[in-house]
Amino acid sequence: MRRVLFILTVLALALPSAASAGLARPTPTTPASGAVTPWVPAFGWKAVAGADHYLFQMAADPNFNSPVETSGDSIVTTRNTFASWKFAIPNGNYYWHVRAVDAKGNLGPWSAALRFNKHWVGTTTPLSPANNSTLAYPSNPTMKWKAVDGAAKYEFTLASDPDLSSLDGQPAKPVETDSNEFTYTAGLSAGTTYYWSVTPIDGEGNRGFASAPFHFKWQWNSGTTLAVVDLAPAPDVVDPRFSWTPIPNAARYDVEINSDASFAAGSKFCCTTPTVGTVMTPTNVLLNNQYYWRVRGIDADGNFGIWNYYSDPLTGNPFFRKTFDTRDPGDLNPSIQNLRMADNISGVADPNTPGNDADAAPGYQTQVPIVTWDPVLGASAYEVEVRLFTGGGCTTAVNAEYWDSIVATNAWTPLGPNPVDEPWPNHGRNLAHDGSRNLVAGHDYCVRVRAFTDQGYDQNHLLKNVVGDWSYIDNGNDQTGNEKVAFGFLGYPDDPQCTDIQPFPTCSADHVTANDYSGAPMFGETTDHTPVFTWSPTPKAQGYFVLVSRDPNFTTVVDYAWTREPAYAPRFGNSATTYADETTAYYWVVMPAAYSTGLNARIDPTLEHGG
Repeated sequence: MRRVLFILTVLALALPSAASAGLARPTPTTPASGAVTPWVPAFGWKAVAGADHYLFQMAADPNFNSPVETSGDSIVTTRNTFASWKFAIPNGNYYWHVRAVDAKGNLGPWSAALRFNKHWVGTTTPLSPANNSTLAYPSNPTMKWKAVDGAAKYEFTLASDPDLSSLDGQPAKPVETDSNEFTYTAGLSAGTTYYWSVTPIDGEGNRGFASAPFHFKWQWNSGTTLAVVDLAPAPDVVDPRFSWTPIPNAARYDVEINSDASFAAGSKFCCTTPTVGTVMTPTNVLLNNQYYWRVRGIDADGNFGIWNYYSDPLTGNPFFRKTFDTRDPGDLNPSIQNLRMADNISGVADPNTPGNDADAAPGYQTQVPIVTWDPVLGASAYEVEVRLFTGGGCTTAVNAEYWDSIVATNAWTPLGPNPVDEPWPNHGRNLAHDGSRNLVAGHDYCVRVRAFTDQGYDQNHLLKNVVGDWSYIDNGNDQTGNEKVAFGFLGYPDDPQCTDIQPFPTCSADHVTANDYSGAPMFGETTDHTPVFTWSPTPKAQGYFVLVSRDPNFTTVVDYAWTREPAYAPRFGNSATTYADETTAYYWVVMPAAYSTGLNARIDPTLEHGG
């Protein structure tokens, strides 16, 4: 039997070995024999005549072979007729008796032994938060319960399952507290339901009964308001910037942009990495599409808040549309503005503005076809498709008269067919030409153009071109079968002085004069985009090699092209690319050739007037 200390008001006396016949046996008065009490009761008896003091003893057996000791002794003395315990003892049956002692130390007989049952059953009731309540993050939850008499401490258990065995995937670990409340600060998962219970424990470690579990839902107040702003001033171009109001205690944010209203994983376009800010502009271009997007906060412990979904404040639509140079169905306004023909010889532009299809067949006639249009905001390139008009419509079947070109600037000109001679093969650039393709005098052609921006990733993380809608010269539209002639070709402005197949030494084109560079770009001109080069036709010339260089001696050539007409719009796909920004200057020169095959071309750029 475990022995513990208790305190009585005592008077230490030498105890005689024999009982005095003159002292009566004490009569116990409280507690009643067999009493069951939650803690050690106060013991009382009737006074004995002639008693100077009393000896009291308690044991765990009726024969007092297992006495409960205090201060190292199993028998204590008191002058009172009551004794009270100051220390807890284990639950169980106990026996006690008392005897009187006179002033001379004579002992009276022991009283009858009385039994009591010390049975402390600590039980408590949770008070707050109320059962099945919702607590708001980020305040740490404080659980309170009813205090228990006789409880020295409490064992508190919090878990994420009703049987209180686990906490967020780990074994639940009870903690002890002296108070009847406990604040949990270790971090909880938002949106999770938690269960908690309390077990009282007395000073001897006797455990009471665990309270019935209460539960609460741990909810992070992680709502925010989402907004989309179009950074592009053009009405048909959308460059979205996403923003949201800050969420208290969010360390970062999870952002998802999806083409599916249910946010299916296979339709996710962005994003894989959380952001710490509340403003985000995608680093990858979004494809033209209808998108849904949402945001949730992530706290410092990695807990996720609720998903917040976008809703257009004006229309209430749960989506936004990403467009690049597109038009709505039924809109007759072209996506490419002011798409037209120009001619640097006649100086007369196409008289028919878009939307006014009043020209009579075969349409605009030209020797130097230049397709041009207004630059599109955000466009990095343009696709130009030129097709032969056969009378029944536009066709791609005649490969020699079909062009599908990517150009670097807002213009397109035909290049010359593959020349038989290339006078500058070692300038570090491949010659740009049209291969076997060539305009034919007397034929009519259709033209359509669309803009390209940077490539974007689809939901499978594959790069896709982001393009605008096709626009047609004279408002032709393939979908309605109403595509029209864009221009009629009259033949190149050649001056064929050399008609023999073989060149003769005296058969050569004239030098280009300074006055021939009356087109664009002019000498010393500064431009913010890749230019279209135009010049006056050179006498005795049937074609031109165009050189663009970073130095006036043309040792650092950046572009090199062959054309049959006195105009050149740089292209992608062959050798030309957009020109890099320079703090110095570019130099360009035209080298005329006496033959349409490129033969007998001027061979020294430094001897020609350049721009």
